[in-house]
Amino acid sequence: MIGIILSLFGAIKEKVDNINPLLLTVALFMIFLLLPLITYNHTTAGGDIAEYLNNPLRVINGELPYQDFWLLFLLLLLAFFHFF
Repeated sequence: MIGIILSLFGAIKEKVDNINPLLLTVALFMIFLLLPLITYNHTTAGGDIAEYLNNPLRVINGELPYQDFWLLFLLLLLAFFHFF
């Protein structure tokens, strides 16, 4: 049983060793870079990135932090570290 498994792994290793590195690079590039760029929905943002994009846009549009919307950090804590 162990001999069969070892021979199977040996056959797989030979096939992997025979793969052209350029072909493998192009395939991985397409899978991990081009495919996500094509299928990613840029119109919706969720989680932290939504906060990082939304808050500056609200300030640009005239809203004030802590008066019109909340930020994710404490103003008092920032003032403490500013003076000390």
